[in-house]
Amino acid sequence: MTIFGATIGALKRMPTGLRILTACCLLLSSPLPLAFVPGMDFRIAGEPVSFAEFWRRGGGLVFCCVGAYFSVVSYGLIRARRWSRPMLVLGGCGLVMVGTLSVGRVSIDTVLAFVMLALLPGLYLYFRRTARGYYETCMG
Repeated sequence: MTIFGATIGALKRMPTGLRILTACCLLLSSPLPLAFVPGMDFRIAGEPVSFAEFWRRGGGLVFCCVGAYFSVVSYGLIRARRWSRPMLVLGGCGLVMVGTLSVGRVSIDTVLAFVMLALLPGLYLYFRRTARGYYETCMG
């Protein structure tokens, strides 16, 4: 069985909400290979920069870290690993906290981002019967 066949089979067994979360994580893992493509147009703060400057300013490292993080979370969700749920919720909390610290103030956008990236997935993954059932049946 190919890796794509196994992935599609696992996605078919998932509840719809978990399938959507997994698809979002798979899409968010796309920056990982894109960080290594030198022919792209890179911009930092609206200013065009070269590939080397993009990496020097930290953009390439951020792309790699975000892509690797969501790749690992996608794997965990597809394989119903016990660590994937807290990793996804804590990652959403971490993204909001880093964003808040970089801006320096809390706004309604920050609160909405926290709800969308941490609270809603956490409630779904831990309190929705279908999501809990998926993890229980896949783990043993």
